[in-house]
Amino acid sequence: MQNKRTNMAKIFRKISWTALMIFFVINNSYSQTDSLSYSTETHYYDSVVQYLTPMEYAFMMHEETNWLLKASASAYWEYGRIEGSLKLSLEKKIANGFSLNAVLFNATTINLGLSPSANAGIEFSLEPRWYYKNQKNIRDNKPTANLSGAYVAMGAGYRIAHRIYDHETGYSNLEFMPLFAKWGVQRRFLKRGFVDVGVMAGWNKSLSGDTWSTLFFNTYVDVGMAFTRDKYKLDFDKLCPVLRCHAEDRFLLKTNLVNIINLAYVQKSLIGSIEPNIAAEFKLGSSPFSINTKLSSKFQYSKSSAFDYSVFIISPQATVEGRYYYNLHRRMLTGKTGNGLSANYISLGATYRGEFYNNMSPGYNTWQENTFVGLKAGTGIQRLISKHLYLDLSIGVGYGIQYSYDGWSGIHSNKMRGIFDFEFGIGYRF
Repeated sequence: MQNKRTNMAKIFRKISWTALMIFFVINNSYSQTDSLSYSTETHYYDSVVQYLTPMEYAFMMHEETNWLLKASASAYWEYGRIEGSLKLSLEKKIANGFSLNAVLFNATTINLGLSPSANAGIEFSLEPRWYYKNQKNIRDNKPTANLSGAYVAMGAGYRIAHRIYDHETGYSNLEFMPLFAKWGVQRRFLKRGFVDVGVMAGWNKSLSGDTWSTLFFNTYVDVGMAFTRDKYKLDFDKLCPVLRCHAEDRFLLKTNLVNIINLAYVQKSLIGSIEPNIAAEFKLGSSPFSINTKLSSKFQYSKSSAFDYSVFIISPQATVEGRYYYNLHRRMLTGKTGNGLSANYISLGATYRGEFYNNMSPGYNTWQENTFVGLKAGTGIQRLISKHLYLDLSIGVGYGIQYSYDGWSGIHSNKMRGIFDFEFGIGYRF
């Protein structure tokens, strides 16, 4: 069994690197046959851009993207553990409307319903994608681009969750072969950015015994950097309606859509998390300062696959911070924004985080809680996009006091500790 699992891991690693080699070979053939003259390219560019809306231009619809190397990351602190992901993937066009997307590496956290927290893991996957609207857009003379738009996909992968405790085997790694289907929308944005959002469902086939196999359903939002070879430079003037070059927004009400729903079905039990959130930001007059408040609450349910034991967790968070948009004046002088809230910032404020456990087993319930109160400082980049979208990339550290109560022993405790966050916020503003 161990040799079988090892061979499976090697197979999926080979698939990922084979996809990488195929990409280089095919891309090289494209570059060798690219013989358009400068005047022909310029004429094509002008004719295409003429009929694009500013948003379509920001989505890079004028570029015939044949490959994308994508990188995304997120990290956040939750009471002594850091959760998040670091993903590197490569997507290559293989035919009109079709592509092959390979996740070459994804260090992430995996919730298997075994404990209140997710388990660290690594995964690889390979999925063919069909951008089903491309042909219709071409027939209707609408703008279209490779690797951009609504798609459906089916794929398979390999994942390993590290150091899971099982009462029969002790601490051991668990290996899986996920089989999945996806519906999503991918867009490039402003040359070096990309967003990939959608829903995903599938079967997480365990290679360590059927006890660990799971059905899963979740939303996903991948946001990060994308690298490819483009032919043209962006015309900033055409992007002004998208980037709100002259807007003077003084109030924002926004909600972050990144990983707002994660669900799985394990051992006849639904587990996962839902995290509604809202934030409000007020600009202080015509100054580069604002007050930003954020409220959220994460609801999680987990059920052990090895014991008759489950946990329900409520994790409220609240932050009140002052922001100083240090390059707002320079962006205004260069015509990139009005006197609003679309600039780079540093922040300082107070934060509260709670985590309340209800541990349930037959005839026995206990309550545990952790609360953290402290100061947090950070820096970030916020951009307002069109009328209803926003992007907020931030990193921050904090220090404060954590209060804990253990219902098993009845002991109260407190100690000083630090926190760390690195997050992408992308979502809707009202």
